[in-house]
Amino acid sequence: MNRDELDRDEAIEGELVGSVPMRRGGRPHGPARSPKSLRRYLIGGVLLLLLPAILLIAFILGAGYLSEQLLPLLLASVVPLLIITLVLIPLSRLPAWRTRAIRLTYASSFLYGITAWMLAFIITLQHWGVLAVILGLLILGVGVVPIGLLAALFNGEWGVLLNIVVLLTLAAGFRQWALNRRLQ
Repeated sequence: MNRDELDRDEAIEGELVGSVPMRRGGRPHGPARSPKSLRRYLIGGVLLLLLPAILLIAFILGAGYLSEQLLPLLLASVVPLLIITLVLIPLSRLPAWRTRAIRLTYASSFLYGITAWMLAFIITLQHWGVLAVILGLLILGVGVVPIGLLAALFNGEWGVLLNIVVLLTLAAGFRQWALNRRLQ
């Protein structure tokens, strides 16, 4: 045995033998990695790459659950809100009510739009699955609505299709009316 081998065997952890710091048992610190540590890095890298996909799927399933819970309340509020909005339209002619009526009509258009989006989201998720929802979300988030329309059409959900179309018409119509009245 030469002098370096003896020093490595007797080295204390952290001590320098030659120019290499030593660990307990005479193993040098350095870039040489064991297959076990390489496996850990590989598993960590794969998990790091899968994390966004896992979070996206968790978001979609959570949004689906939330939509299923809120949608009955939103659908129940559509008819009363429609009646209120139709009362606000003539009230917008009165100077005292003009600003309030326009703002409330504009706000109601968002409720119609959100309801249409949630209904399309649930139909897409139920009939075509998570991949179709991801595709719809990638189209600026609003792509879920046309995909939901197609899912309702191809699966014979005529009532749902009609509801989405009516809600979209109400949302676009009342929003446009409010914007035009505000500019007058």
